[in-house]
Amino acid sequence: CCCHGNRTGVKAGQLDAGRRPANDQQVCLCKDAEVETGLCKDVEEETGLCKDVEVETGLCKDVEVETGLCKDVEVETGLCKDVEVETGLCKDAEVETGLCKDVEVETGLCKDVEVETGLCKDVEVETGLCKDVEVETGLCKDVEVETGLCKDVEVETGLCKDVEVETGLSKDVEVETGLCKDVEVETGLSKDVEEELAS
Repeated sequence: CCCHGNRTGVKAGQLDAGRRPANDQQVCLCKDAEVETGLCKDVEEETGLCKDVEVETGLCKDVEVETGLCKDVEVETGLCKDVEVETGLCKDAEVETGLCKDVEVETGLCKDVEVETGLCKDVEVETGLCKDVEVETGLCKDVEVETGLCKDVEVETGLCKDVEVETGLSKDVEVETGLCKDVEVETGLSKDVEEELAS
């Protein structure tokens, strides 16, 4: 495709981590191109997303993107207000910190929540966040999670401490990169806690 001199300054790894190029050089996106890796077809791009495009990989359909997300939205931190998003953003939400307030989200964000730190406080989330939790570090403390987080755990590094992991995490290790220390996990949850799924 031809970039027409329009470089976005977006790194390739940021656009599609699953199919990351061999290097991190800046990539220019494409206009009038069919892209199957999460970019855009027939788009005018200012910041690396799409205008008037149908994107099946979590970008934008029929949007004017000024900050990387949506049209007809009030964006302060990179999400959306008064938008219908089926790809993991927000519907009718006021976003101050990067998630959603008073929103119904089916794709892993928050429903009727006040978000101060990027996750959820006092929320019921069925898609991998937190229920009735105080979040200080981006995950959950003293929470009941049915979809792959932690119950009654102190989280300092992004997942779980004191767990034994049988499904691809870490056992008896100190992990600074978002795994687990001394946790027993069978299905992405936590053992040594009262699990509703186990009962």
